[in-house]
Amino acid sequence: MFEEFTWRRSASPPRERSGAAVAGLSLATIGIYYAYWVHRLHVETPARVGVDPATRWAVAIPIFVALVSIVPILASGAAGDGEVNLWLFSGGMALNFVAHLIYLWLTLKLTDRLIGVAESAGLHTEGLTRGKRDLSLGVASLLIENVGLKSVSLLELDVPPIVDRLDGMLFVFGMVGLWNWSRGCLIVANAHAPSRSFFTRALGIAPTFATDHAPGVLGLAPSELSRAEQRSTQLIRPAIWMIEDDDESGFGWFLESEEELMKNGVVVPGTIVQANLNLFEEGGSDHPGELLFSLSDDVSTDELLALSSKLYDLKGEDASDAKEALLAAHFADEMERAQGLEVPSSISSIPQTYVSTALFYRDHLPQARVASGIYPVLVSPSTRVAMILPLELWTQEGYEIYRQTGGHEVA
Repeated sequence: MFEEFTWRRSASPPRERSGAAVAGLSLATIGIYYAYWVHRLHVETPARVGVDPATRWAVAIPIFVALVSIVPILASGAAGDGEVNLWLFSGGMALNFVAHLIYLWLTLKLTDRLIGVAESAGLHTEGLTRGKRDLSLGVASLLIENVGLKSVSLLELDVPPIVDRLDGMLFVFGMVGLWNWSRGCLIVANAHAPSRSFFTRALGIAPTFATDHAPGVLGLAPSELSRAEQRSTQLIRPAIWMIEDDDESGFGWFLESEEELMKNGVVVPGTIVQANLNLFEEGGSDHPGELLFSLSDDVSTDELLALSSKLYDLKGEDASDAKEALLAAHFADEMERAQGLEVPSSISSIPQTYVSTALFYRDHLPQARVASGIYPVLVSPSTRVAMILPLELWTQEGYEIYRQTGGHEVA
C-alpha cells in the first residue's frame, strides 16, 4: 500500500506514549486531551503527498466547526424558556453533523497513513483495519447521541425514559469504538517513535535540504528558523541504549545542550575522527563518536580531513607533549567523553580546532550511517558542544561538499 504514494517526513519528531496515560488524561479532561493526541498523531506521522490534509490543521477544523455550531443553537432560544427558532436550531445541528463527518474523514485518512507506516516495517495491520470499523461505528454513535438525542433534550420533547438510557448507551459505545481504534494507532505510533530513521528509509522519504531561507554555505542554524519551525525541530534525544542507564553514559552534559545549540549554535565544517563501529553499517540505534571541527573563518576541507587522520594515528600513542598525550589517551578510551578539547598547535596549523564527543543520530546522516566526508556541524562557540546538523537543515551546497569529500549519497 505505502509504495503507491510519495511520502514526506513527519512535521514533528514522533513521541512514544502510554496507552493508560492517553486514556486517563482523556477522561480527566473530558475528551480535550484525546483531541490533542489525535492532532499530534497527524503531526508526528509521515504523510502522503497530495493525499493527506495539512497536518497542523487536522482536528482543529472539526473542533472549530463544532464550536461555531453552538452559536445558532443558542441564538435559536433552545437554552431559554421561550419559543425555539427551528431554522436556527436546525442550522446549528447541521454544522455539528458536518463537524463529526470532517473528524471521521480526517481520522480515516490518518489510519490509512498509519497502515502504510506499519506495512513499511512489516508490522501487522489487522488491528488498524478493524480500528477503522470501530472508529466509524464510534463516531456514528456519538453523532446520533450529540445531534439526534441532544436535540430531543434541548427541545424538551416528551419521550419515553428509554431514550435517556439510549443516550447513555450510545455515548459509551462511541467511546469504546474510539478507544479500540486508538489502541491500534498507539501500537504503530510507538513503534515509529524510537525507529524514525528506519521508517523514513522504508517509506522511501527523500530528505529535503534547506531552500526557503538564506542560510550559510553548509547549512541553516536552528536560530534562523521561525518559532513554529523551531518547535518542530528536535536536535537532541537519548539513544535507545541510554534510556535505562543515562546516568552511566557520561552524556548528561550533551543531552542538556539542546537549548544552547538551538539559540546560539553556529554551523561550521567538521569531520569524524572515530565513531562506534555500528555506525558504519545499517542499524536502528544511535551511537557516539568524536567530531573534529574548527571555529576559524579560514579553514580548508583538505586540512580538516588530513588533521582527522593525524589525530586518529595519535590514538594510544605515548606523546611527550601534555596536550597531545591528553588527546591520545582520550581516543584510546572509547568510553571517555570530551566537551571541546582543543587541538594543540603542535599538531594543527588550523586555529580554533577542537574535538568533541557527540551522539550521531542516524536520521541526521545520509544513508543513516557515517562516512569520511566533511559534515555541517552545529556547535556552540561558548561551550563547544557539537553535533551533526540535522539533514533537513543542510544546504545543497553543504551536501555537495560532503559528497565530494567522501560522503554517501542521500538515501
